[in-house]
Amino acid sequence: MRALIIYQTTFGSNKRIAQSLEAILDDMGHDVVVKDVRKGDINDVVRADITIFSSPTHIGNAPRRMRRFLKRVASSEAEGSYVLISTAMADTDPEGDNSLKSMADALSGSSMSRVGSMVLKAEDGLEEGFEDGLEGLVSMALEEIGAHRAEERSD
Repeated sequence: MRALIIYQTTFGSNKRIAQSLEAILDDMGHDVVVKDVRKGDINDVVRADITIFSSPTHIGNAPRRMRRFLKRVASSEAEGSYVLISTAMADTDPEGDNSLKSMADALSGSSMSRVGSMVLKAEDGLEEGFEDGLEGLVSMALEEIGAHRAEERSD
């Protein structure tokens, strides 16, 4: 499976998340490309089976650069699955996280399907063991993609 990780970072936490995700997916045998959102290419998203977007929270939302990139993705021919990851200064419920909402809103209208999301606390850097949470998120997302594909084959 082709996996793409697009991240934006302010203090390095989201780059560290991207590197951890790369290692997890690589260990699972997937082809992985990691790019800073500034070097993100819509064609990479179109070619990917799964794209993971990782972004900090800036004044309660995903930063403008990430939202703009996601809007371009939404208007592209991308049809794969995606996961949203946000870092926040305090414990946040993923359902109530405005940064995740702003990312999802930017992707509204796209042909991509959301298969997971997570908020990681990054007040003084990432919490110890954050990689375990990422591994669980990736496993659940890949299982959901597998279930979608099996469902499509049976139709």
